[in-house]
Amino acid sequence: MPSDSTRRIRELEDRVESLEALRDTLLEALEATETYAWEWDIESDTVDRHPAFETLFGVDATELEPIFENFVERVHTAYREDVVEAFETAIEEGSSYHVQYPLTLGDEEIWLEGQGQVVLNDDGTPGRIVGTTRRIPEPEDT
Repeated sequence: MPSDSTRRIRELEDRVESLEALRDTLLEALEATETYAWEWDIESDTVDRHPAFETLFGVDATELEPIFENFVERVHTAYREDVVEAFETAIEEGSSYHVQYPLTLGDEEIWLEGQGQVVLNDDGTPGRIVGTTRRIPEPEDT
């Protein structure tokens, strides 16, 4: 008869295996839909990106530092104010945002759709934003 600690170790190993399988499925779904997930730590201005970011957008992630300023500079000028306002409003209100915009990467302009949610710190201040960005066809109403 296995000891309680042996049983607990097996339970934890099974849980880890299950979580790894779920992670792999989610990563495959993101890649299949040309979506990447990211988390922006507002205070430190650092971003953790889905591993497929560089593949999807053909750019080295280090080329995008500083994060927000570099991102905004790549947004088409006609959409830049709307994108900045969406982020600023979400941060001020601790809410979500949703935007569609063209982004310049090298010689190419691609359309993206982004959505995310501000996550508040324990003291109620905005700490980070978690979100997704995906490639989309150019909207017909542009």
